[in-house]
Amino acid sequence: MAEYLWPSMTGLATDPVRDSRMKIAQEVSKEKLRGCYYTGDAIVDACYDILATTIDRRDRLAFLEPSAGDGAFVGGLGRAAKRGLFKNARMTCVEVDEAEAAKCRERLDANKIDGSVSATSFFEWFNGNTGKFDALVGNPPYVRYQFVPEADRFLAETALASFGFELNGVSNFWIPFVLLSFECLRPGGAFAFVLPSELLATSSGCEAHLLQTLKNFQSISILAVRFPVFCKTW
Repeated sequence: MAEYLWPSMTGLATDPVRDSRMKIAQEVSKEKLRGCYYTGDAIVDACYDILATTIDRRDRLAFLEPSAGDGAFVGGLGRAAKRGLFKNARMTCVEVDEAEAAKCRERLDANKIDGSVSATSFFEWFNGNTGKFDALVGNPPYVRYQFVPEADRFLAETALASFGFELNGVSNFWIPFVLLSFECLRPGGAFAFVLPSELLATSSGCEAHLLQTLKNFQSISILAVRFPVFCKTW
């Protein structure tokens, strides 16, 4: 069983400045290079509410947040527990920025959630991970492929190749991020991700792989948000 949260809005994963010229890394802020579009409480809570309708067992679940940021989805899990959902859950978080990872750890403690935060690249973490999870939650980073560090490209390409995927024509790094996240799910697991509408525009082989992978889930639910959600610009 699965849930797919799809906010359909123009500019979700693109440059908020309407400029058709391709930018170079020196012209882009540090936050945008990391894909920092943090998720508000309303969207986070919607993700957990949807998950609650699809996962039969709601106690002692293992969650993975592969792009944890400052812990928005950690806070959301705490609020969900107060509503009687997902009690005694454990959460594994991955966040590449050490300062944001520290904030995420603080949220784990503040919400009394059992879990851990790895301050490293998701792709580096993935290569060393052997565990499986009951649920995935998060808002994958939206980073243009040319801005991704070479080491991460290599790790992602190597990991995807082991599953028969190729990164041909990929323009944004959220696609391999999501594909590899799915490999961390247990059979019968579920996910609630904030994804852009470009998912349905299969312009690359990797996007086609993603759509094909989604067919492996028993059910897919789409929540289309037709108003600006990520308004902050840098």
